[in-house]
Amino acid sequence: MRLLGVIGIGVATCWALFFLARFLPMRAHTRNRLLRMLAAVLTILIAGPEIGLGMEAFAALDAMGAELFITSLMVGLRMLPIWFIVTWLRKLLERVDPYFFVPSPGQIRECPPIAAHSIPFFVPICLAVALWGAVELDV
Repeated sequence: MRLLGVIGIGVATCWALFFLARFLPMRAHTRNRLLRMLAAVLTILIAGPEIGLGMEAFAALDAMGAELFITSLMVGLRMLPIWFIVTWLRKLLERVDPYFFVPSPGQIRECPPIAAHSIPFFVPICLAVALWGAVELDV
């Protein structure tokens, strides 16, 4: 209910600014200021929560510079397929190796040896070596 109220107030404000700028006699400078205010209100209403992301991107662009910002975007876009391949490979390894999983940092803090499970086929090889060493062969 509150969101609809905010949207209604925003729409009413936009129409009021539009009619003030359109039909009342005023100087061009004042009209431009009202239209800029209207554009800002409309941008905030249309963008909603995403305006925060836009401001973060603008701050990153301002801090890094245009070329470094575009370079980081391109590197991110090139790394996206690699991330999908790594995720697919991890799911495949979880299916093939029953002891393979990637523990969370909290699990590693509680029990550091559990990190050995994140090495593919490490636990089955250790089990096989332990079983092979336990078997005595009399020749």
